[in-house]
Amino acid sequence: INKNHKESPDNQICLCDTTKPVLYQEDGLPYVSSFEQFVLYSPTLVFSRDFDVITPQYGNNNEDESENKGYADCYDEVHYDKDLSLSHLKFITFPLLLKDKDKVLSTKDKIQNLEVFKNNILIISRDFHTIPVKDIYTGCDITVEDVEKQILKQRQ
Repeated sequence: INKNHKESPDNQICLCDTTKPVLYQEDGLPYVSSFEQFVLYSPTLVFSRDFDVITPQYGNNNEDESENKGYADCYDEVHYDKDLSLSHLKFITFPLLLKDKDKVLSTKDKIQNLEVFKNNILIISRDFHTIPVKDIYTGCDITVEDVEKQILKQRQ
């Protein structure tokens, strides 16, 4: 229950399927992408494709967003209605470059985000050392030291 963003359906996990083709509006602009809105700007769990997902219809069917089962507000969104186990987890990504989607983050905010990422990566590498941690933009493995370098760059 309530596994997702408030505008997502209850009792389903919303995932991003990066293999879905871009959908365009009548004016030629692309529809909203979960990859561009969420994945590029926050830590992301990347799962294998060895489980069945539900491909929802694009659009919004109901004013009560929690009842929108079978619908998605992002064209690359898919749903899963069971619990995901760590056996499906391939790696975790963090956006070390901290690109801004809506506004320019202050240096202080960027450093704060990087500090949170650093602490998360420390816990993952210590307690879940079999799960790779990667940079979303480069695909390269990252460590606490890599995050510390980014923090130093921000301070300069």
